[in-house]
Amino acid sequence: MRVPTPSQARQASARKRQEPPRLGASLPAPLRRPPARKGPDVAPIFLRVRPGITEMIAVSASMPNRIATPFKEPQVVDASGSQIQTMGGNVYILPASKAPIGIFISEKDARGPVISLTLVPKDIPPQNVLVQFEATEPGAERGHNKPDSHADTIVHVMRRIVMGELPDGYTEAPEPGKLLEIGPVLAKSSRRWAGTDTEVLEYLLENRGSEAVELTEPSFYERGVKAVAFYPKIMLRPGETTRAYVMRSLEGAP
Repeated sequence: MRVPTPSQARQASARKRQEPPRLGASLPAPLRRPPARKGPDVAPIFLRVRPGITEMIAVSASMPNRIATPFKEPQVVDASGSQIQTMGGNVYILPASKAPIGIFISEKDARGPVISLTLVPKDIPPQNVLVQFEATEPGAERGHNKPDSHADTIVHVMRRIVMGELPDGYTEAPEPGKLLEIGPVLAKSSRRWAGTDTEVLEYLLENRGSEAVELTEPSFYERGVKAVAFYPKIMLRPGETTRAYVMRSLEGAP
């Protein structure tokens, strides 16, 4: 048995002090949530539709409502006289009365599937409705740029979101700003993108500890999580920030 010299022992001790801790290595649970905050937040409505089938939803009768569509440039057919405005993939509608409203939403070029909705105005807060197609997604990329496997699709979606682009078939949804604690790192959810069967959450991460930490994907894994990405940093010194992107299955999806 070799006994290290005093010099070797000091060098080994110095290396141990310099090596940053890896998140998740000593945590009993990957995510620890602070007590939930009470507030007046109105949860968005996730609506899956099929071409040719009309869906009925309640909306605010007195305030604008937002319908997030999977189309890049949606156009709306409406005969109720309601105030309607489109912006990006979103449709904003303020009902003209409390009578039910029938609308059709499609891509601007009028090709592809059509969303058919009956809106029922009620005395409720403004609604955020996120609409997705059940089976096929309009506007899906074709040709050599189309992902050819499930894993490629995940990488493709995550890459586009990290680079600030909206993946086809996804809509950006409101996110109330939930807090998570991962060791010395505080994570606050900031944005969310919803697809047909998955959603991607963006977290702002800040190292509130006194030592540098290395971010690792297992720290974010829970049941249903399909992928985790960090950008632009995976090593955080005290006080530094970065972002995490977590893809997970929507409820009821495989």
